[in-house]
Amino acid sequence: MRTTFCTFLLLFAFIHHALPQNQFIKEYRFPQKITIADGNPSSPNASVFIYKLAEGNGKTPRTSFTIEFEQQLLVNTREVNHVFKISSGSLRLKGDIEYRGFDMSNELVPASLEYNLRLKRNGIFRDVPVSVSVIEGKPENGSYNNPDSVNEFNNYDLVNHVFRFGNSNAFENKIKIINNYFAQIGVLDQGFALLQTVQPEQVDNFRNNQRNLVLAEKYLSDTEAMRFENSLPLATDDPGRMLDKINTYKTVLFQKRAAMDQVWSTLHMNFYDRGVYQLKRNNLPRAREFFLWSLEVNPLFSPSLLQLAIIDFKTGDLHETVCKQMIFYIACPPILNQRHDLFLTGRCISHLSGKRTATYHKKRFQKSIG
Repeated sequence: MRTTFCTFLLLFAFIHHALPQNQFIKEYRFPQKITIADGNPSSPNASVFIYKLAEGNGKTPRTSFTIEFEQQLLVNTREVNHVFKISSGSLRLKGDIEYRGFDMSNELVPASLEYNLRLKRNGIFRDVPVSVSVIEGKPENGSYNNPDSVNEFNNYDLVNHVFRFGNSNAFENKIKIINNYFAQIGVLDQGFALLQTVQPEQVDNFRNNQRNLVLAEKYLSDTEAMRFENSLPLATDDPGRMLDKINTYKTVLFQKRAAMDQVWSTLHMNFYDRGVYQLKRNNLPRAREFFLWSLEVNPLFSPSLLQLAIIDFKTGDLHETVCKQMIFYIACPPILNQRHDLFLTGRCISHLSGKRTATYHKKRFQKSIG
């Protein structure tokens, strides 16, 4: 019982002692709203930021945004010389703080804050300058010890706020990334348009189909190599819908590539058959074109090479005939090509020998002088 009574007395004494001390601490709160604009005294070096934001928001040449925060002033009047302590809350940026749809608030946080502690009494006042750094979006605490114990001020305010910004490197780097992001979206759109022109069933247009498909694949690989998702919050903020476009692009590209591969696997045979048909009709120029297309699709398809040798023989280009025959002989097993090889080569030799004999007989030799 005695212990409980003593504890109660000690608690009462502590509260009695603490209350008078707290009575000497006066608290004042000041909500602040500072406008950041070009030429505004509260933001003397914000021009580069303002101009870029205006450009991104389509509000050239000027735009603005605000910084809101709360400040708390604690005045310790117990001391002979009053002690002032000032704390600030986190900065909240509002207004035109986006660039082309991307939030730039993290890059727009100022580096330092300057303001005046205004001490007022009986219609007169005195301003005390305070300067603090802004760390992780929150101004550091400020303080002031009043050296004049005679002039006791009874009214206080925090005025003339000035935000100063650091270098704009991070801000401008992000703007560069954003501009590249939109430029690459344009490339994706261009690639998607190319994919629409790829029609594998139009076999005579195989060159354009293949070129456009390869180019569309390059556009996609170039975009993915830039890895915008690592430098921009595309999971939550994707104004150009890049992620959706990439997924759709991949789906269409896969479908086009699968269809193209299926057509390409037999395309050389398609051209070969059409070439043989034209050759039978003695349409040599058209037949040559189809056989060349067949080799372009599949350079190892030697039957087309043999048909080209036959066309060369028919058109009198014996040199090309022999060359193609030699390539055909190397590319194919001799058992398969021996008959064709001997036939064409023999015809070429016979033809050349006949031409040389005729030339020999046409020559006139002068009789020798005995």
